Order: sequence, then structure tokens, then C-alpha cells
Amino acid sequence: MTPKWASKLTVDACKYLGIEVPQVTWRHRRGKLNSSGRTWFSGLLGGRVTVNAGTLRTDAKMVLLHELVHIKTQGYHTADFWDECWRIYRWARLPMRYCLKREAAYRKGSVPAYHRIKKETNDKSGGSFDRGKNLR
Repeated sequence: MTPKWASKLTVDACKYLGIEVPQVTWRHRRGKLNSSGRTWFSGLLGGRVTVNAGTLRTDAKMVLLHELVHIKTQGYHTADFWDECWRIYRWARLPMRYCLKREAAYRKGSVPAYHRIKKETNDKSGGSFDRGKNLR
């Protein structure tokens, strides 16, 4: 069963991303810290997301948002995909350095996007990208 916080985050994030709310399947990974996920977006209204949640809530949030971005971009790990990931991680007030460490270990293409969005955000806000001063 999907936790209430994850259901609310899904609805809010989909509104932010401008996408239909997908079907979300939530599984618990007993004894694992980190989460993993998978997305199906072709042929299904709103798509479908599966999150295999570890014990770290921050990690589960990041994975859920990562999977929702796949639905928005209708694709894989492109530059546009990573740009959107960093924007939504910041919108959700996730710890950006944690996200960078996790995503860099997963895909090296995430790192240039992190620096692009960080620069874009710092130029607009005077340097608050890593400090989580964004409000949704």
C-alpha cells in the first residue's frame, strides 16, 4: 500500500509537472536503505510507476519524483530529463547534495544537469540552490 505522504507527494508533483496522476505501486524493500523504481508510460493513461522503497524516506521521495519525470518527458535519461529532475527535487525541498550523490552514482549524465540547474537557480535567486530556500 502506498503511504499517505507518497500519495500526496504524487498528486502535488504531478500538478507541478503538468501530468496526469499515474497508477503507483508501492513495495517495501525490507533491510535495504535505498529505493528503486520503474516507469511505464506508453499506452497507459497517466502511466504507471512502481517504487521499491527502502528505509530512507528521502531516497524513496527522490526515486518517486525521478520516475514521475520519466512520464513527463516520455523518455529516458536525456539532458532535458535530468534538468527536470533537478527542478523537481528542488521544488520538493530534497537535500540536493544527497540527490547529487545518488544520481551521480546511478548515471553520470545527471551531473552536468545538476550544475546547469544550479547555475540557473542561483542566477535567479542569489545563490539558494543547495540551501533549500525554495517554497512550493
